[in-house]
Amino acid sequence: MSARTKWAIERRWVARRNIKLGTRFLRFAYIWKLMITIAAAGLLFSICRAQKFSKFSHTQMSEFENSIESCRDYLLPMTMSRDANSTAMPAVVSRLLHKVDHIFVISYTHCKTVLTPELRQSGTCVIGKALDDCAPKHFMKGAHVHALKVTFSHAAVLKQALDSGFKNIAVLEDDVAFIPRSYSADLDQQFSRLLSSNSWSMIRLGFRAYFLESSAIPPCPHVCRCSFHAGIGDHFCELRNAGCDLRSSDLYILNSRHFSQLQRLLLDLRQANPKRIVDVYPMRALAKQWIMLPQVSFQRQLDIPLDYQLGLSALYTSKCAGPRPLGKSSSGQLFDIFI
Repeated sequence: MSARTKWAIERRWVARRNIKLGTRFLRFAYIWKLMITIAAAGLLFSICRAQKFSKFSHTQMSEFENSIESCRDYLLPMTMSRDANSTAMPAVVSRLLHKVDHIFVISYTHCKTVLTPELRQSGTCVIGKALDDCAPKHFMKGAHVHALKVTFSHAAVLKQALDSGFKNIAVLEDDVAFIPRSYSADLDQQFSRLLSSNSWSMIRLGFRAYFLESSAIPPCPHVCRCSFHAGIGDHFCELRNAGCDLRSSDLYILNSRHFSQLQRLLLDLRQANPKRIVDVYPMRALAKQWIMLPQVSFQRQLDIPLDYQLGLSALYTSKCAGPRPLGKSSSGQLFDIFI
């Protein structure tokens, strides 16, 4: 083979190799450009969505705040109830709530819950009927109107808490029912340790294990597992994760770090009505909730009777609280309600 022929063959090989390399480079450049374009589009979408959400939230929040500020006589001081159906607060609950910055009692026309003279000084009666008259109607139209009215009252409470600069508040619905239970002598100290730890979003003195109402057979869902901590005690267990379908807003304590978060969830009109109801989705969105066991508060007016609520509470404790074996104080709930 002559040198000229070899040279021609080498040139053709080099040309083919360059074409292949060029094609690969072009493909790589095209893919890289496409990835940059997709990333830029995603970033632009996120920015536009954030701006839309910010504008939406600002408009919605302004409307809510204006309606509350124009409302009259919906906040009243707590007085000694003379109602024949008044609810006496047990001493054990009074001692715990005495450690909280402020207590809001939500009622319809007047508060029937009886607070001690000391608690009345840090208590406010929230009149739901007055708020119903002031509230923009689109906040509570459609299905579940009654529940949305209650939700609006909880949002109004959070506005007062934010304006007042409270570190924590207790929210109590006036139809609450208290059931005497057995507690350790150091319950107050356990509550104080938890309250001062600031490692909590919400402390629930009452709850409804709604996820157990459909079936009690499956194991406890991971998000509903409740853990006791030696540093706190055996009457309060932690729900570390958000998402457990525990309902009831009859008595809870909320940390100031979560006032705004919960309020936004209650007022987000982009969500379907059931997802705005205070105890259906908004409350379960908070992680690091703590539950008092045995629970002391229940709902008097509910679609299930009181003894069923007691049974659900005991079932939840037996399935979801740990580590095992349970201490006598918390496991006593499984038996003392039937004695």
